Amino acid sequence: MLLHAPDEYLAAAKNQDDFKQRQQDILDTNKALLELRDAGIVESVGVGFKDVRFIDFISDHIQLDWAMFECSITPFTHEPSTLNLLKN
Repeated sequence: MLLHAPDEYLAAAKNQDDFKQRQQDILDTNKALLELRDAGIVESVGVGFKDVRFIDFISDHIQLDWAMFECSITPFTHEPSTLNLLKN
């Protein structure tokens, strides 16, 4: 099961409070998907983002099975913390 490109949902935030609520919405959605996985209804749960900072954010809060990086990844364009996501 994939939560695909919620970047646009986050980008539509009207202010910082709205952005924080939208982040929580995404975390809650992933938690619900994990419940489906744990119940055997879906096999695995992952996310796909264009902005890898959000994959980093989610992985700080939820243990996903996998993540899809919808961008190029190079040591020249991303922070070490982002590159470390590829090692996990």
